Amino acid sequence: MLSQIDTDYIRNFVEEAYVRPWARRRQGELVIPVRDVFDEMVRRGLPRGRVPMVCSALRGLKLLTKNHIEIKSIEGPPSQQSTTVVFHYVDKAEPGSSKKQVPAPVESSDEWAQRLTGRLKGLLRNEIQGMGGTEAFMRWVRSDDEEAA
Repeated sequence: MLSQIDTDYIRNFVEEAYVRPWARRRQGELVIPVRDVFDEMVRRGLPRGRVPMVCSALRGLKLLTKNHIEIKSIEGPPSQQSTTVVFHYVDKAEPGSSKKQVPAPVESSDEWAQRLTGRLKGLLRNEIQGMGGTEAFMRWVRSDDEEAA
């Protein structure tokens, strides 16, 4: 089955999940780890070997110009094509520019809860995988062995 995920799909996800909540807060820089975006795209059907596609979407001009952001720095290996890459963005409007910024509304409690539970879900999934899968995790939960915990 051919994946329906392309760079536009990835960019739309990034805008919805990362850029818009950050734009409402406008506090500090926007930090997007490739690992988080890639893991979500894999859950949605992206083949595992497509890390460069995710990196390309995160550095693409469409994302930058549409959202009025620019890349401040990129952490990671020199190839910048890895799940260990982390993109740092800032608002494109420079301090002191004549462009007036309207204060963005604060993140709602529902948005905050969605963002937080999404991260917790990812952490729990990684922890379960690290323990050898769901069955091993459930054996650990049900065990009386203090040292296993």
